[in-house]
Amino acid sequence: MRNLSFPGIKVLNLVRYGAEMKKNEAEVLELDRQLAAIGSIQARSIAEAEDLQRVENYCSEIAQELHVIDDGGKQLLMELLVDQIDMVFPPDATTPGQGKAATPQRGIATPSSRGSRRSGC
Repeated sequence: MRNLSFPGIKVLNLVRYGAEMKKNEAEVLELDRQLAAIGSIQARSIAEAEDLQRVENYCSEIAQELHVIDDGGKQLLMELLVDQIDMVFPPDATTPGQGKAATPQRGIATPSSRGSRRSGC
């Protein structure tokens, strides 16, 4: 097909135009896919930031009170924190990137769960 030329008027080559449209549609679909992936990453990042903020707030509260407890109290606090970490991330949980990780469990450490740690600290 040949391009027709008229003075002052440009006639489009419909075959070339159709090919460009298909190319543009494919690019739009790819950009939509990338945008959806970025949205998912953003949602996970926001949730992680909120979790980290709660941890930071908790640690700040503890840090403010550390100066008023004795060494025995600090030792007990450390045991409780380690046991709490073990409850959220059990020692047998798979590390990220190495298979399916255990589902985090929320809960409060109990005195019976601390017993094994006292002699080792």
